[in-house]
Amino acid sequence: MKAFGVVMIAIVLSLFACTPPSGEISTDGVQPTDTAKDTSSEEPDPQPDLSLWIGERTFITDDCEESATEEGYELTAEIWDSYEETLDKCPNCDRIYYVVVSPEVVCNYPVTEVRYRGVDFMEDGRAAVYNFSDWSGAEILDPDATFDGWTLNYDYDHNARLSMRGVVEYPEADQE
Repeated sequence: MKAFGVVMIAIVLSLFACTPPSGEISTDGVQPTDTAKDTSSEEPDPQPDLSLWIGERTFITDDCEESATEEGYELTAEIWDSYEETLDKCPNCDRIYYVVVSPEVVCNYPVTEVRYRGVDFMEDGRAAVYNFSDWSGAEILDPDATFDGWTLNYDYDHNARLSMRGVVEYPEADQE
C-alpha cells in the first residue's frame, strides 16, 4: 500500500507540474521597464528660416546660361525705416527682403547689385515673387511661383531676349 501511495503522489505531482500557471505572478517588487518610446525629449521637426534669402538666379539667352548668387535677409519695421512705405506698395507681401547679387555682369548684362524682393506665400505650394524699384514700386515677377516649405522657385522674362529662373533655398532655422 505504501508503494501505491508513492505512485499516486508521483502522478499528482506530475499532473500539477505540467499544468500552466494561472493567477498572479509575484515579482518580488521588481517591475519590468517600459519599453515605449519617450517622445517628450525628441527634437522638434526642422523648420525653414524664412528670414534669410539664399539662392541663385539664372540668366538665360539664346547663347548664354549663367547664374548669379543672391544672398540677403528679411527687412522688418524694427530695422528699416522705409518698411511701412514699401509694404504699402505690396500689401500682399508676407516678407520683404534686401538681396545682394553677384557678379556685376551675367551673360553680358549688367546686374544691379542690390535688389529688394517681396514674397507672398500662398496656400497649396504657391507663391508670388515681387521686385521693388524706385520708378515703378512693386512689380510682380512671377505670380505662379512654387514654394514647398523650403524652396522657392520662380521664373520670369526680363525682356524679349533674356529670361530668368530663380531658386531660393531657405536654411534650417535654429531650434532654441
